[in-house]
Amino acid sequence: MSRSLAGPVLVGIAFALAGYEVYGFILVHSFLGDYRAFWCAANVVLHGGDPYRAVTLALCERAATGWGVYSAPPGVTVPAPIPPYAVALFLPLAMLTFPIAAVLWFCAITGAWVLSVVLMSRVLRITPILAAWCLLLPATLLWLPYGELTPFALLGALLAAVGLRTGRNVITAAGLALLAVEPHLALGAWIGVALFVPRARLWLAAAGAVLIGLSALANPDALIEYLRFVLPVHALAEVPRPAQYSATWIAYALGARPNTAIFAGEATYALFLLAGLTAARFLQRRWNEPATLILAPLAAAVMGGTFVHTSQIPVALPFAALFSTREQGSRRTLGTIALAVLAVPWGGQAAVLALGVIVAASVVFAATANRRLVFRVVLGTTALTLALLFVGRHPVILRRAGSFPAVQSSEEVSSASWGRYIWREQSTVSIESWLTKVPTWFALLLLVCGTATIANKQSIRIIRIDQAPIVP
Repeated sequence: MSRSLAGPVLVGIAFALAGYEVYGFILVHSFLGDYRAFWCAANVVLHGGDPYRAVTLALCERAATGWGVYSAPPGVTVPAPIPPYAVALFLPLAMLTFPIAAVLWFCAITGAWVLSVVLMSRVLRITPILAAWCLLLPATLLWLPYGELTPFALLGALLAAVGLRTGRNVITAAGLALLAVEPHLALGAWIGVALFVPRARLWLAAAGAVLIGLSALANPDALIEYLRFVLPVHALAEVPRPAQYSATWIAYALGARPNTAIFAGEATYALFLLAGLTAARFLQRRWNEPATLILAPLAAAVMGGTFVHTSQIPVALPFAALFSTREQGSRRTLGTIALAVLAVPWGGQAAVLALGVIVAASVVFAATANRRLVFRVVLGTTALTLALLFVGRHPVILRRAGSFPAVQSSEEVSSASWGRYIWREQSTVSIESWLTKVPTWFALLLLVCGTATIANKQSIRIIRIDQAPIVP
């Protein structure tokens, strides 16, 4: 296909996919499930309430909306486990009726998706077609139908990367502030810039002050409540959820107790945070690429941890693209395969899996034009698709549903209501829930292995230099 036709064809596929997914979500009354909770949290704030309490949030969520918008089962409150400054960002939309606000939000996600494609192309030195292929399925299958925040976090990371490359620290700080709507994704990038870019520290402090001010605008006590109650209870609520890719879910699926599983997630988050910052520093020097200080810790944030959803995995795509464009030989191949696999949310219906094969092959071809590698990727992803379809039709249960552990002094927090529902309805562990995650974990492991080989090669080189004889 010629380049002149690739763009229009890709746009047509994107519109068709988005339309098909939105229509399907509307039919089963699941459209904009996440956005509904965010909008209601802001609506509660407008009326002087607490956005994290089940009683106040449920009043908004029980109101009829139509449009096939998601509504929780009776007795269940869908939480908005986002920091109070992120809730404050929804206040202008909460002043509008829900249908108008939903249309504006849908357009905003689309805009963030398009801008992310443009910035990925510029920052990572890849073609716009490749960037669009990478974000096609995450945007159409996850971000738009659910009304996710992740596309704005990714856009913020790319904006911050542009700021670092151009030396505009105000853009870096603004991008990191936007990335902070997903705080567990943002922490490593904030630390990386604060440690290694001294000239940006003042702007980072200003961005932090703005976020604290927005939190006070939402609710003066909300930030303390968010840290003390919302985060711990929501982590406990999401321990067994099949959509999780976290180390906490792995520990739970292997039989660990909930508190042990959460500790495993916290420990691995700290470990990968440190590893991501270390890798960011030496790769930034190796590639002469300041954006690595943001993109490497961002990718590390979805390796392990306590809370990693399917929709958040694509934030690792820019780091994989850096490997694919900055390295040569086997490491470039590792990065390209990781890029192709991470671009696909594996699991779901046969049509989605078939699209995954096409997207993975298209990403590899657009990145390398290596027909032999494309052929291997097609064979591998086709075999994976057949395995997923077989296992999906012949489910094998490894662990039955459990019950949500009792929590003290937080029964009013909406995440507790959500936790009882998740543990009752979605805490079963099956072979399928493992197999659908394996490709993503494999791709992230490729990035870890590629980084480790570079670090090992550099350390050996340093040792050889130190041991070289001094010639007078």
